[in-house]
Amino acid sequence: MWSLSHNRPTKRRLLAGLPLRVEDLCIRALRQGDIDLLAGWPGYPWPYERFDLPFAGLASAGRSEVFEARRADPGRITLVGDLPAQPCAVYLGLVQIDWRAGFVGNMGYRVHSEWCGRGIGTRFMRAVSDLCFEGGMRTLRLDVIAANARAIRCYEKAGFVRTGEFWQEDPHRGRVDLTEDRYDFLRPHVDASGRVPRLRFYWMQRERGGR
Repeated sequence: MWSLSHNRPTKRRLLAGLPLRVEDLCIRALRQGDIDLLAGWPGYPWPYERFDLPFAGLASAGRSEVFEARRADPGRITLVGDLPAQPCAVYLGLVQIDWRAGFVGNMGYRVHSEWCGRGIGTRFMRAVSDLCFEGGMRTLRLDVIAANARAIRCYEKAGFVRTGEFWQEDPHRGRVDLTEDRYDFLRPHVDASGRVPRLRFYWMQRERGGR
């Protein structure tokens, strides 16, 4: 019988399960050249423009530093998902990982704008979650802007449930006229009563053994 320490998840153990194929989607670890591909992603359309990846604004040396920092971080695993027609169609950083507790503290997740709304994100999140649980993880957690209904639907379909909420200062919202009709979706999730507007976020979580 294996000891508890043998069963404990490790970064090496999870990465050993890659690459992972789900139909036409290939999930693998981030490689250095992927940073350039991610930097070339088109920007997201309104109202998702705040989710653009930051790599495009970096010179080559800066992108190399980004890759090395992600690779070397013991509490992080960075993955991408390739499609036949689109390398690096999906990006995911599993961060704030507590290996002893089997806990992923948060996730940074993006889908190429031309592939949003096609179910790719749900397949990717479900497959990565299963990979983590098979590798010994117990709990996966992420935060999501409460107004981002599209992302919330994706996470729910992948088995995540809402567990709480928090508010975060967002100076950008001070430059937005929330009385405009186009901000109806956002208005319930902004607290503009203070000096700096705050934006509502939800915590979502999936447990091993859940659906």
